[in-house]
Amino acid sequence: MSAADLHIIELRTKKGKGAGFRCLLLTVVLVRLFGVPGTLDRLIGGMVTSPLTALVYAMMAAYVTWHFLVNGAILKTKITFPFFSVVLFFLCIGISSFISQYVPSSGLWNVARLALLALFAFSVADSFNLENLLKSVFIAVAIVFLCCSLAFFLPGYGFVDYETTRAFTGIWTTKNVCAGFIAFCILFLLGLLVYLPQDKSLTLSIPRWILVLMLLGFGGMLLSADALGGLICTVVPAAFVVLDRRGVLSLKRKGTFWVLLSVGFLLFATAILPLFSDVLAIWGKTSDLTGRTTIWKSISQLVLETSPLFGFGYGDFWSEESPVYFLIKSVYAANGLGAVHTGSHNAIVELLLMFGLTGVLSYLLMLAVVFDKSRYAKNQMQNQLISAFLAYFMLYCLAERSLSYIGLQTFVLFLCIAVILASFNAERENPQ
Repeated sequence: MSAADLHIIELRTKKGKGAGFRCLLLTVVLVRLFGVPGTLDRLIGGMVTSPLTALVYAMMAAYVTWHFLVNGAILKTKITFPFFSVVLFFLCIGISSFISQYVPSSGLWNVARLALLALFAFSVADSFNLENLLKSVFIAVAIVFLCCSLAFFLPGYGFVDYETTRAFTGIWTTKNVCAGFIAFCILFLLGLLVYLPQDKSLTLSIPRWILVLMLLGFGGMLLSADALGGLICTVVPAAFVVLDRRGVLSLKRKGTFWVLLSVGFLLFATAILPLFSDVLAIWGKTSDLTGRTTIWKSISQLVLETSPLFGFGYGDFWSEESPVYFLIKSVYAANGLGAVHTGSHNAIVELLLMFGLTGVLSYLLMLAVVFDKSRYAKNQMQNQLISAFLAYFMLYCLAERSLSYIGLQTFVLFLCIAVILASFNAERENPQ
């Protein structure tokens, strides 16, 4: 038995006082990271969201302080190259926001919020056993399911009219955000349905009919959202896990694979796909991916001509309150684009806008270096859930600006990073 296996067994079997309280705390944090109560806040006059957000950040700060300072976990931190790549990423985005003249204070505040979320994820990975972690996530997913079901049947809450369709948006504001969250819930429930019966060391017992019912409900909501990206983010990761599990697509370097795929997709969409515009026109299609490629080119042009190394800082530039908005508007006009869209619709392009080339390169380095070590997570359920999330996250980032939001995806990303680093360190100390 390897050291990584022993580490996982230790995480599963360790017991301590306050486990129930920690599960409750994590559940509350996850529920808010999911965006609850969202649009349902209007039912009670919009009085819940802001206090709940403040409470969640206070809870995370208190837990991180207790775990790293009072509990002494910071003294046990091992500095390895994968860990250094995470630190380098935060250094790059911190420097970018510090020197930016566009978001001098709010940028540093956003960096601090992201750092707190990452530290909280590391604290959870270090102090929770696998069973309690799964239990907390399941309860949060169940609450999201109930809220979305309520929004589905309440008039004026769950649906929004688009140009050609009426789409389900759940408790969120857009169908794409809704589809992204629902895809995550579906993948998590599928993981429980497949792996819980196989893992005899877990005592967590959830009736299969409940999992199936929630899967069917979320599936119907996903179809009602009319978002092709959400379907891709659900089907492809599930298929990827099945193939990887059976050895058909056994990737030892998952991080490098997905980083190359993400960069390759951008290059293909902006440089190669336009060459086939005449062929695509035969089938009534365009080569600009509903305007996305022109947006990506315009934003890249703006950053590379204005602030190529460090971008404009960690902020939201998609409203008239930001001076960067007018820079984007001018370059859009020069490239024949109309109104400024809300977001760049690609995580790498959004990172380029915020943090420049240093931020993008440090981000890609962190993903490649850390997730290449995911093979050290010997436990099958743990490994496959990480693989599923990585596939989901990277596919979602192809068409949306995930990391500009400090929320669920960001938390789970750093939670996976923390678990991988723990398994990697255990394997280095006692190789099999």
